[in-house]
Amino acid sequence: MLKNILIILTIFVWTANAFSQDLTLFCGDKLVRCENGNKSHFEIVLDYNYKELDSTKLPHDIREKAREYLLKRVGIKLYSRLIYYSCQEVNNEEVNERRQMRKTSKKRIKYAIQYYFIVQDSMKYYLTIAFTEDGKIISKDQLPNINSNKQLDKIIKICEAKVIAEKDTITIMKGNAENFSLEYDPKINSFVWKVEKSILSARGQRSYRFSRTLYINAHNGIIVRKELTEWQNVCNHSDF
Repeated sequence: MLKNILIILTIFVWTANAFSQDLTLFCGDKLVRCENGNKSHFEIVLDYNYKELDSTKLPHDIREKAREYLLKRVGIKLYSRLIYYSCQEVNNEEVNERRQMRKTSKKRIKYAIQYYFIVQDSMKYYLTIAFTEDGKIISKDQLPNINSNKQLDKIIKICEAKVIAEKDTITIMKGNAENFSLEYDPKINSFVWKVEKSILSARGQRSYRFSRTLYINAHNGIIVRKELTEWQNVCNHSDF
């Protein structure tokens, strides 16, 4: 039992280090914080006991179905940017602690393949394609469909997205845009820049800090969604 817990904790630490690390780049003289995109892509595999597999040991029909799916999904331009880096074989007869807690035993994953592409500088976007033993894809789509989005291989730069985010205001005080990551939004079949923004607002005798998340269409720069959360109450000096 203790061994299984230690294994699970090791996996979580490895995943956090691999996909959640902070990245930075400059927009002019401003240092901008970023993150790799689609960090949760590997969770579908974490529910299972699996072993890393040499790509040459992966069944030929699974490799072909992955290639056919990706080419059909994103077209040759974006497909050519995808970099394979890992694959796994799942043992469905063994149920790990995480799978028991999440009750995901209905999914019968047998193989999983990971890819990424370089978004900008050192920033990456990751994805996992999961297959049943007979080659059916059971992972969700993590890339736009080129059939209804002809612009998907043209992604605006972070600095451009930063300007768009900082022009959007809800108060008279502007907030700084930070924590950029590229994500896939299935509702609009598009990559989006997910951007966090902190805003300070005065209300009578008190000030409040809000955290706002903007989702910017990464192909045309249009803000498609906004999420606003009141973060904390900031006391004024007059309160003391």
